[in-house]
Amino acid sequence: MAAAEEVERVPPDFRNRLSAEELALVTPQTLVERITALGPFVTEHAAEAEALRRPVDEVVDAIHATGVFHHFVPKCYGGLEFGVMDFVDNMLPLGAADASTAWVTAFCMEHNLLLSLFAEEAQDEVFGAQPYVIAPGCAFPPGRAVRVPGGFRLTGRWRYASGVMHADWALAVGLDADDPTDARWFAFPLAEATVHDVWRMDGMAATGSNDFSVTDQFVPEHRTLALATMNAGTSPGSRLHDNPMYRVPVTAFLGIASAIPIVGAAQGVVARCRDQLAGRVSIGVKQADRPAVQTALAQADIEVRMAELVLRDAATQLLCLAESGRTSDVPTRARLRAQVTSTTVLCRAAARGIVDVLGTTVHESDNPIQRALRDITVATGHVIQDRAAALELHGRLLLGMDPSPTLF
Repeated sequence: MAAAEEVERVPPDFRNRLSAEELALVTPQTLVERITALGPFVTEHAAEAEALRRPVDEVVDAIHATGVFHHFVPKCYGGLEFGVMDFVDNMLPLGAADASTAWVTAFCMEHNLLLSLFAEEAQDEVFGAQPYVIAPGCAFPPGRAVRVPGGFRLTGRWRYASGVMHADWALAVGLDADDPTDARWFAFPLAEATVHDVWRMDGMAATGSNDFSVTDQFVPEHRTLALATMNAGTSPGSRLHDNPMYRVPVTAFLGIASAIPIVGAAQGVVARCRDQLAGRVSIGVKQADRPAVQTALAQADIEVRMAELVLRDAATQLLCLAESGRTSDVPTRARLRAQVTSTTVLCRAAARGIVDVLGTTVHESDNPIQRALRDITVATGHVIQDRAAALELHGRLLLGMDPSPTLF
């Protein structure tokens, strides 16, 4: 990758944080209503965000003001501690407004859950000083961690850092130099890292998912978290907080978190297609009167509805694993991942089917449908949405074979 200059970013100053009194009045439905009401404003700035290659500052500020970033923060630290299905409910309408904005928001929300799994000392240090974090979480390529007294020296450069343009902390995976099987999350202030201006994509461009790097960065032991405990539901935070949500296998949950913006975006495509057809005429014929168009719209609508149902079912089953103490059930985790990747494939097919029948005008740069299709296409290319790999793993386990190395 060619060298690039360090990029300027806008860390959160929490000027739009909610007071304790305001938070006490917030319900899951409140967040859904606020995010839904914000939708037109997000859509209005989507093209600008794509041109900037990062979220628009005013949109980020407005999202802070809704209170959604308090969602996964434990109540003992003043957070809302809302549930997994509530997360699906309030992120789907944001995905319908703009996939890139929903992607960044969903990941930054979820990373507060991840931080809630760290040792109590780390949570006291971070949540004791601020209401929540805005942090990218990057696993690949993993950094190199050298154990030193009190912690580690971490060196690495991580890609696809969604949220990095408005973040204040960073979460990154590193491997112990003396024991490569010891993979850990490392948390450190983003001000101690370098952000590289490299994000140039034909879809999801507005996420601003640039690289970041550190060299010989000291990270104390308490701000590290072994991946094995995170996925097994045995992390320090899982013992600190009673809510079973904090025992959910996080890597599997990441698949759900990354699918929500895709399903939401596909819902937005269906709605916009229906609205645009009202005034569309091609060669003297109303587009809405064409059987092929009617069939394509109907098929897309059903496929996207199926995707949402399957996604919600996966979220319910994943939480059931945590509630029953079966988080080490790799076959079920693998099946749920395959199930989730199937939802995003359905959504990609639905969006593609609509674009195929709407003619060339849908590809005009000011038509949000073409942007949504590009966003969905790139988002489904994320490694965690690799359906072929997910189905292979699920198939191996169905046949009683060794699962091969897997994070799921």
